[in-house]
Amino acid sequence: MHRWLFVALALLAACSAPAAPEPRAPSPFAAGTYTILSGSEALALSHQCSRPSPGPVEAQWTPTGADIQALEPNLGTILQTHLTNAHETTPVADYYRQYAGFVVHGRRAIYVNGIARSAVEESLHLDWRTHAFGICDGGPITFGIIFDPEAGEFTQFAFNGAI
Repeated sequence: MHRWLFVALALLAACSAPAAPEPRAPSPFAAGTYTILSGSEALALSHQCSRPSPGPVEAQWTPTGADIQALEPNLGTILQTHLTNAHETTPVADYYRQYAGFVVHGRRAIYVNGIARSAVEESLHLDWRTHAFGICDGGPITFGIIFDPEAGEFTQFAFNGAI
């Protein structure tokens, strides 16, 4: 009898133990290739010259590192799909990302400004970690996309316009 009671208690304990968190998919991007902008530099990302801009921006907020880590695996998949459709061979890992938090139509949004490594390396006068990086035209050298953290959805992916 005691043996069955012990087994029953062990099973109950196992059932009531908290589930382990699901492992997060790794980021497809190279380490150290994203930054979170705020203030006027973040706001500068809301004014694009050759692709749709997020907005109208009603307010700003600052995404956390956890917010970014949660979205990057899916961002990598979306970027790869668009690169493939555009017949581009630049690896996903070669894109740097600038993130900004905006409130648009009453909802929080994370705007992603993606820049190919080659463009970042050619712009030695601009620190991409602290300044909004803007290029007019250039096609898939840069891209933009909006992420809705509440819905977990991406919208409005666009490469820059062609040269």
